[in-house]
Amino acid sequence: MKIGIDLRSLDTDTTTGLLLAATLQELLATDRDNTYVLFHTLGNYHLFETAPPSVARYTYSLSRFSEELQGRLEYENDYEILFRVDPGGLPERFPLNRQIVYVSHWPEHEPRKLTDAQRLRRREIHAYQTSGGALAVPDEATRKALRADDWTTIDDLFVLPPAAAGIAALRAAFERVATRAMRPRVRVRTPPVVSIVTPSFNQGRFIRQTIDSVLQQDYPHIDYRVVDGGSTDETLEIIRSYGDRLKWTSETDRGQTHALNKGFAQARGEIFAYLNSDDLLRPGAVARVVQHFDERPACDLVYGRDAMIDRDGRYLKMYPTADYSFERLVHECCISQPAAFWRKRLAKIVGPFNESLHLMMDYDYWLRADRAGGVLEHIPEVLAHTRVHRDAKSSGAGKIEQYQRDFFRELFAISVEHAGYVSPHYILQWLYATVFYPYPWTRPHADLINYLCQRWYHQRYRSGMSRWQTVWLLTREEWWRVMRRLLRPLRSLDPRHWWRAAPPAGLDLGPDLWLGPESVCACPGGMVRLTGFAACDCVLSIYANQQELAVFPLQAYAPADVKLEMPQPGLLRLHFSQADTLPDGRRVAFKLQGTTLPTTRAVA
Repeated sequence: MKIGIDLRSLDTDTTTGLLLAATLQELLATDRDNTYVLFHTLGNYHLFETAPPSVARYTYSLSRFSEELQGRLEYENDYEILFRVDPGGLPERFPLNRQIVYVSHWPEHEPRKLTDAQRLRRREIHAYQTSGGALAVPDEATRKALRADDWTTIDDLFVLPPAAAGIAALRAAFERVATRAMRPRVRVRTPPVVSIVTPSFNQGRFIRQTIDSVLQQDYPHIDYRVVDGGSTDETLEIIRSYGDRLKWTSETDRGQTHALNKGFAQARGEIFAYLNSDDLLRPGAVARVVQHFDERPACDLVYGRDAMIDRDGRYLKMYPTADYSFERLVHECCISQPAAFWRKRLAKIVGPFNESLHLMMDYDYWLRADRAGGVLEHIPEVLAHTRVHRDAKSSGAGKIEQYQRDFFRELFAISVEHAGYVSPHYILQWLYATVFYPYPWTRPHADLINYLCQRWYHQRYRSGMSRWQTVWLLTREEWWRVMRRLLRPLRSLDPRHWWRAAPPAGLDLGPDLWLGPESVCACPGGMVRLTGFAACDCVLSIYANQQELAVFPLQAYAPADVKLEMPQPGLLRLHFSQADTLPDGRRVAFKLQGTTLPTTRAVA
């Protein structure tokens, strides 16, 4: 057999490392039946000076070690076994079932105590625990710790003692792994049970669609539970109509997070997910998730795409999911909750949802899953639908100001706890919701305010400064920038600009094309046309040069096509008698689908 030995992480500063190096040296000197190739670094090259001339040796730099090793394995393409010492990186294009990994130590799994290096090490070893050829350890205690770990599903774990006993154990492992790799792979497994929990409270209008989306899945092994908080609408009548097709309880609880923890405490599946009582699963979603977990045994959490819909089931937009990285998750939550599924083994180490959180418990859970060393992956298929409507918890449920305060308070605390900083993206969202929209006079200074707030959070959390140190730093460094911004209106020598602003060139629109309750623009005259729908029942009054031109009654979400003739150029004002509030704090009245009026922003 041709056997490669990866020595990148061989630590000769420890007794375990020295004993392993001595065992490998003796193996190279005495084994004439196999061909060996050493891959090592500059630091451990001279440990193997006595290797026989028949042993090929390659030295790679640490920065390019994984790339060079992968390239050599693919180029020669005749290696039967790869023995790796505390591997760094994963050569996935070389079969995992032909790799033997030596694990010198295995720290206890305390998620909050893992260092970045330990977290990375666990993720790399997870693949070998689930799909590798064999695992070698220095002693029985390490073997027992690995065997007890929930990620370990392979059976070949052996102790590698020093000297002659170690050589015999290694040669026997080479033979076992090579023999198994040559056999046809026959997989006999029991399909995993998928436990789905739906927390519910007074969502009778939507809950039947939610339940049907789960029960109509083409995957038969689903443990479905509805945990109701004591609904007073038609929810219980709907749940009872399903008989024994689902399990349910209805009693007063401490909120959605408490309901989730109750449901998962009773779950009997190997894969977990939860679906709110107004959201939907796409047909075939559960089967696709089980397939991904089957193909990727080391994966702990998988999430797909999410198409957001309105209260009537009409498509709105796609949730901004993306390929996973911790930095991407901290910048903006790239995991859609109804499209996320995770293994029971991950739930055991992450623990229950945090019941002190009422809005961001899912985001907190994803961050904790990463910090615990879990492997999170994204698939591009649409797996779920999130329903956006006025009474939804994620839309403020009619209490938008309180929702915004709680949302950003929880979000900032979670970000600082798990990442050590707050994303600039979320800082800007917070400013728009709490400052720029409620107080229009701040908008000319939006860039400056955003810059100062981002500097504040960066210095406070990433640099570890105290509150007063941060105030002093910003005062000392930024005072001239602030003064220039505040004095900018005085640059114009035309005194008319001091009390009269120029009329807007066009309608002020955001990227979502919503108009506010009051809009003003310069109109060149002629036909004026607005097509779209109102956010709520209201009356649209149109004024031209301070005179009322027309009045149009509008119904909520009913298609509207407003037409009128403006006799001459002038200032056109649109006034809507009622408006709704979006989760970000904006007051909106009319969603534009088409208009003959000019706009001040380039919108797609």
